[in-house]
Amino acid sequence: MTAQAGYRADIDGLRALAVAAVVIFHAAGWLLPGGYVGVDIFFVISGFLIGGIIDREIGNGSFGFARFYARRARRILPALFVVIVSACVAGLLLLSARELREMSVEAAAALLGISNFKFWLRNDYFAGAAPLVPLLMTWSLGVEEQFYMLFPGLLLLVRRRSARIKMLTVATVTLLSLILSIVLTRTAPWAAFYLLPTRAWEMGAGALLAIWLVEKGEDRLPGPRLQDLTGLAGLAAIVIALFAFDEKTPFPGFAALLPVGGTVALIAARHGVVNRVLFASRPLVAIGLLSYSWYLWHWPMMAFARNASDTAPGDRVMLTIAALSLGVAWLSWRFVERRFRYAAVSSTVTLRRFGAGLSLFAALSLALFVAKGVPGRLSPTAQQADRMAKLASGDCQQSFGIVSLREDEHCMPKKGPAPIIAVMGDSHANALGFGLRGVAARNGYRLWEVQKSACFPLLGVTTAQERQPFHSRQCTQFLDTATTRLLREPSLSVVVLAGAWPAVDDQRFNLVENHQVGRHVDAATALRIGLPAMIERFQRAGKRVILVGDVPSFGHFHPLRHAFNVAIPARSLLYDIVDPAPFSGDRIALDRLDHRFDASRAYIRALAVRQKTGFVDIAAQFCDAQSCQHARNGVPMFVDVSHLSFMGSMALDWSEALPAAATNKEKIGG
Repeated sequence: MTAQAGYRADIDGLRALAVAAVVIFHAAGWLLPGGYVGVDIFFVISGFLIGGIIDREIGNGSFGFARFYARRARRILPALFVVIVSACVAGLLLLSARELREMSVEAAAALLGISNFKFWLRNDYFAGAAPLVPLLMTWSLGVEEQFYMLFPGLLLLVRRRSARIKMLTVATVTLLSLILSIVLTRTAPWAAFYLLPTRAWEMGAGALLAIWLVEKGEDRLPGPRLQDLTGLAGLAAIVIALFAFDEKTPFPGFAALLPVGGTVALIAARHGVVNRVLFASRPLVAIGLLSYSWYLWHWPMMAFARNASDTAPGDRVMLTIAALSLGVAWLSWRFVERRFRYAAVSSTVTLRRFGAGLSLFAALSLALFVAKGVPGRLSPTAQQADRMAKLASGDCQQSFGIVSLREDEHCMPKKGPAPIIAVMGDSHANALGFGLRGVAARNGYRLWEVQKSACFPLLGVTTAQERQPFHSRQCTQFLDTATTRLLREPSLSVVVLAGAWPAVDDQRFNLVENHQVGRHVDAATALRIGLPAMIERFQRAGKRVILVGDVPSFGHFHPLRHAFNVAIPARSLLYDIVDPAPFSGDRIALDRLDHRFDASRAYIRALAVRQKTGFVDIAAQFCDAQSCQHARNGVPMFVDVSHLSFMGSMALDWSEALPAAATNKEKIGG
């Protein structure tokens, strides 16, 4: 057996490429749309280094779990502790109670090495609220730490076997993980993205190369010229992934073969020209030494800046933060990483100390959760805005993967003789429920809420979601179930149809033929076919239909964040620095809105006239000729760029569209 244990400067240079790709992607994604593959480069490097260490030590009889995990703890935990504590302190100064409470859970999950599970359940990395999550970057640490827990045991199981059996075992596990990754990238993409079983093959690929070198010796590597070609091919594969991939690329799956294969090729080409000249160069090696701290620090700094901006900070601001975070990373490396990594302390003492540290910091994180984010540190306005956020999501909306209705007394009350109003649609319909409950009760109705995420109330057409591959079929099943249930309900009087109509142009649609999802159609066709068909289905059954024109779409402006940016003092200071156009007040100029809602509102209004339905013009209730109201006395009427808050929903006037039921003549309003 030959040992291959010497320090490799080119691997630190490869780390520099990985971390720079990730940081640039997070700062200004258009510059490097596939920069997220830097994480995959890290995975391969980790597998190579750890696989080689474990196999070599098992072979010479020096492997011990305590020693191995003590080294891992000294490498990973000190900088992580400092980052998490710093993030919690910053959160106390900058975040609302709800935001801080959520971050406290993320901090505890990161300390326990399970944050990838936390973010998997959140189902979001590339869009939505993900850029605002200060500790999102810890998901990859969770994957690596779980690999460290399992991989030594695998090698110990085959320690008495031949090198061939050992490599065949690792190769089999790696191949099975790759197959699972390919399958789940299509069927459960967020599980494939975040979880170890679908990422283990990336570390396994690196480990397999390391074991081969340990068992067979470096002299089995190809000659210098072939290493030159291998290194060039590996670099080309990574560069192609960096520029050809983007947020819409199904990942990891087949696509990850490119950066993973490229990284394996570069590591194998140790003496190739690319490694010697580029990756072993002093500038890249210097950045590579800082890569772990830079990876840890850049994201929280960017996330706090994004939280303190109504829209999104410009590229100049984000790239400046990226550069500043590199400076912070140097301080972290110099005074934290180096100090603890090489400390002359026994493995047992190291594990006890870090175990105590983990317990302490996890307890402090959970204390913030138990304290509900410490709302007492906030002004009354900020606290009220936070309450609006907590009420942002109604509890009757069915999420992705669910096709049944919520037929309980809260969402679909059965008791009593009162006629029924059913509000049907997506999350925008769900936000109407808060206000409609009161209107219904005051005017002699029961309210039924029939809503599903990203499922427009269309008949014969269904919505597709790129990262929810079964959503088209599930939305169809949900709407079939909903319409059938509503139409057989004799007490049903009024059906309110609502949706995120301005977002139609951003969606993908399929025709539904004989209850089967069929070919794609464009958004205009989907709306033209699906909405009149749904209206007519209820009208033929004698039901009154009300169409709801959507709320004003604020584009990139986020009313809830704006409320916090104005009401939290430290955040207000940061807001003035990072926001492209800071302002105060309860109204926003029309020119800052997404004016796609103008066309959709006109279409819905015209359709209401043509189909003889009622019509509620929500946008007209918030907007005049110059501006739109986004808050009342600093408290947001919207929780994001397009969803009503509790206050916004309660403020809607339904009196013209919704007459009082015969059982209750009380005038609508108030």
